[in-house]
Amino acid sequence: MMGALYHKNTAKTHIAGSVESIREITAKTLYDCHRAFYTPGNMVLTVVGNVDSERVKEIAASILPKESGPAIPRDHGEEPAGVAQREVSRRMEVSMPQFLLGFKCTPTAPGEDFLRRSLIGGMASDLLLGDSSPLYQRLYEQGLINGSFGGAFEMMPDTAYFYAGGDSRDVRAVAEEIKKEARRLAAEGLNHDFYERVRKAAFGTMLRSMNSFESIAVSLTEGHFAGYDALRFPEAFDGITEEDVRAFIRDELTEDRAAMSVILPK
Repeated sequence: MMGALYHKNTAKTHIAGSVESIREITAKTLYDCHRAFYTPGNMVLTVVGNVDSERVKEIAASILPKESGPAIPRDHGEEPAGVAQREVSRRMEVSMPQFLLGFKCTPTAPGEDFLRRSLIGGMASDLLLGDSSPLYQRLYEQGLINGSFGGAFEMMPDTAYFYAGGDSRDVRAVAEEIKKEARRLAAEGLNHDFYERVRKAAFGTMLRSMNSFESIAVSLTEGHFAGYDALRFPEAFDGITEEDVRAFIRDELTEDRAAMSVILPK
């Protein structure tokens, strides 16, 4: 799906590489990468809990290299508008067809808007695809989807995409229903009561994550690299309106931004 969505952006490249590219890796390559990227200048250390912060810094300083090294510029490629391919397919050892329908969304620059955009996209996913959504209930009752169906909104540097998929005996019918429901929500607006339930559930999930030191550490680290304060999520929620979520569905989940990946049984 990522290969169908993107022309040049590095997000389209499988993170593990290929058998051929892995064969070309040498010890020198690994050491060069480690020296270039695994330096204090590229790191953030996040510690959560009742700790002595000065002692933590002393331990870190004793382990990490003294030289931070130069900053390594990132180049994700100049990405053209539109998708690279409308549809890609492959035959594999599966018992039922599987699909992912992706929408190539507008990327957001690092900063406070990054968190806000992430929350808006997440709520749009729940409203359109969640287990309680009208679309999910309708497709499930028709036998077109099963428990594997779902989706999400993902953001990375210079990259943002919305996807939905799972197993289905008629993948194209399901894909068309997803796009049709997005058009309906954009034209008619959201069900207010359902929107409020989704918003409160999303806020509750983030609030409950504060019970976990690990979740807090992950959130703070992600926020650092994306340029926002993760603990200010209540303010971000307060700044989001029902119309913001509707506008996301209207502007981002459109036919010209869509690409589908299909896996068919051999």
